[in-house]
Amino acid sequence: MSEVTIGQQLWFVPDRRPSGSGYDTVAKIGREWVTMSGHNPYRFRKDDPKMRADGKSYSSPGRYYLSKEAYEEESRLNRRFQNLIRRVPQYHRPDHLTDADMDELARMFQLEAQDISA
Repeated sequence: MSEVTIGQQLWFVPDRRPSGSGYDTVAKIGREWVTMSGHNPYRFRKDDPKMRADGKSYSSPGRYYLSKEAYEEESRLNRRFQNLIRRVPQYHRPDHLTDADMDELARMFQLEAQDISA
């Protein structure tokens, strides 16, 4: 997680209704939790790089981002990745794809060589 400071504004995006997004303020930073105040006064674990809001004994109600722009950039990258994988043929290797190409793809996806070996 990036370092946050008391008083810093973070952008919250609910999982189920993104129309409820908005800025909340870091109210308290404890040993384990960062507590927010504002429209969505949740908390998240300091060691969670995704800054997922604590849902207590339920699933996380959403996620905090350092800014609205950071959320929009991640959303753009996710949409672009989904568009990319939709375009990849799912059943047959393209004729031009070589072993070296597949090794490079494995490296980019941080896979081990044995994960894709024949």
